Amino acid sequence: MGKVLKFLLAAALCAAGIFLGREFLSGSDVEIPVISDLMDSIHIDSENFKIDIGLEPFYTIEDDTALFTENGTVVEDQAISAGYSGESFQSVELKTSQVNLTVGMSSENTLYVESEKVQRYQAYVEDQVLYIIIEGTLSASSAVEGDGIMPSVQLLLPSDFAQNGGAFGLEVLASNVTVEALQTDATKLRVSAGVVELDSLVSRELAVTMSAGSVTGQNMNITESSDLEMSAGSMSLAGNLSGTITAQVTAGDMALKLEQPFEAYDCQIVCAAGKVTVAGESYSGLTAAETISHGSASLLDIYCSVGVINVEFE
Repeated sequence: MGKVLKFLLAAALCAAGIFLGREFLSGSDVEIPVISDLMDSIHIDSENFKIDIGLEPFYTIEDDTALFTENGTVVEDQAISAGYSGESFQSVELKTSQVNLTVGMSSENTLYVESEKVQRYQAYVEDQVLYIIIEGTLSASSAVEGDGIMPSVQLLLPSDFAQNGGAFGLEVLASNVTVEALQTDATKLRVSAGVVELDSLVSRELAVTMSAGSVTGQNMNITESSDLEMSAGSMSLAGNLSGTITAQVTAGDMALKLEQPFEAYDCQIVCAAGKVTVAGESYSGLTAAETISHGSASLLDIYCSVGVINVEFE
């Protein structure tokens, strides 16, 4: 029996059971909710093909055109309104293409996703990681109609995400991303193309990998380590970056404006054909690593191949 037929049969049995239960208990004081009361709390486990009725996670889709795969629910050409209990996962991996994305914090222990119509949406939990894929690429019919604007998407992480050791991974392809007042234990950005703006990011660890596009950040508060790697594009970060900062530029332009004084860091600088400027001192064409010691517990480790790296301090 096909999965779709099994789904319809399971839904019918569920509805029948609730109806018969209401009829049987109609003379009692037991309150039995109707189907419409339960729709927001239905969770579909497509891999094991079962329906769990509970408070969360839940899906609310614009209509019933959802398709089911082994990896989770796939929704095509729909607006999304979805919520996921923070108790069902510890980390989040979000992959986006051609969307205008805003990321922030929820006031509840629930992750929320809201979007305009997107071409493809998929979400599933594996090994305590919630994977979300959002593709805003317009269909051929939409392109013909002249609707060339990328859809807007909002993602809100659970309020206790950082407290519970939550790691947030974001992969960006041809998207505009704004991250506002995000709080995580670890944040990992992979930017293939697009524009990412970070404002008031608080995280123990930050890792950024760029192959094209731009990343800007202000009011940053990274307490333990920042791993920054670029092969093209531009990156500009300002704020508190404590602990170890690793800045590696193959090509492109990186600028760091740190709240700490220069003396708060030991430095190791390697620069080939590019140019590195640290606290107003420039380095280029080094045949060996330049080491600057201040007896500090924090380290600024710089490698520049062809690009430009500029580091300023308060």
